[in-house]
Amino acid sequence: MKVLDLKKIAVLITSAFLLVACDEGDKDNFDDFGESGIINNIEIVEGTQTFIDVVGIGNGESTTLQFTANTFFGSPVENDVIAIYRKAAVLDKDGEIVEPAAVYSATILENVSLPDTFTITTDDIVNTFSELTMLTDIKFRDELSLAVSSTRSDGLVFDIFNPDGSLNIKADIINDNDFNTFISFPVSCPSGLAGDYVATITESSDPLGDFVATKDVTISEVSSGRFNISDVTGEVLGVEIVMQFTDQCEIITVVEPSISFPAQVIFTDRGSSLDSDTGVLTFNLAFKSGSCCRVGTTFTLVLTPK
Repeated sequence: MKVLDLKKIAVLITSAFLLVACDEGDKDNFDDFGESGIINNIEIVEGTQTFIDVVGIGNGESTTLQFTANTFFGSPVENDVIAIYRKAAVLDKDGEIVEPAAVYSATILENVSLPDTFTITTDDIVNTFSELTMLTDIKFRDELSLAVSSTRSDGLVFDIFNPDGSLNIKADIINDNDFNTFISFPVSCPSGLAGDYVATITESSDPLGDFVATKDVTISEVSSGRFNISDVTGEVLGVEIVMQFTDQCEIITVVEPSISFPAQVIFTDRGSSLDSDTGVLTFNLAFKSGSCCRVGTTFTLVLTPK
C-alpha cells in the first residue's frame, strides 16, 4: 500500500484538475478537489495474475484476479468498484471488421469497505456485464479496467471513468507515482520476454557504420504484455533511445512514440516478429515523419537472448 504524502496532498489540493462529480445522475465539472475531495489508490496484488489468460478461457478455465484498494485522500461514505470492459473489434481473415469494437461499463463490486483486498474471476466479469453471456465471449485483445468510484457525504460521486470508458482525470494525476487511479487486465497469453539481450543492427538504408552494430540491451516488462527496450537505435542519434512494444500471444507491435523522446523520436513498425523457438525478436523499423532526425531511415534490429 502506498503511504500518504502530506506534501503531495497539499500540491494536489491547490492544483486544478478535472474530475467529474455527479449527484443523483446530474453530472457537473468539479475542477478542484479542495479539502473535501477524494482520491483512491488501486493496485494489482503483487505476484498475482496481471492478465486474463485467453488460453485458459479456451480450455474452459476461469482466471482469478486480485487487487487492493484504499482511500489515499478524503472521506468517502460509500465506495463501489467500477469495471470498464473494452471489446476489441473482431476481424475476418481479410482484415474486414466482423464485429465492431465496443465499450461496456458496470459496477462489479458494490458498497465496499476500504482498505481491503478483493478477488474477482472471469465468471464474475461475465455475470457483471449483460453484453457478455458466456466465458468464451471474453476474447483475445479485449481489456478489463477497474477503478473505485466514491461518494462524498453530500452525495457527490467521484468517478475515474466516463461511461464510454474515457478517463475523467488529467494526465498529471494519471501519471502520479504516489497512487494508481485504475488498473487494467488485458486478455492475452503468458509472455516471458523480459531479460538481457544482445542487440544487433543487421541492415539499414544508412551506412551500418553510423550505428553501434552490436551491444547489450535489457527488456523490462512495464505492465502485462507491455515491454521497454533500453536502446533500439544503436545510438545512431548519439544517445540511447528506449522503445516500447507489446506482445499479445506472440503478435509483436511497436508503440510508435519513443519512451525517451516521444515528440522527437517516432518509429514506424515495418513488421516485427518473435521466433517462439529461439526467443529472437526482430524489429524492422524506420524513423517516422515528425521525428527530429534521420526521417525515413530504415533499419533492422535483432535481439538475441543472452
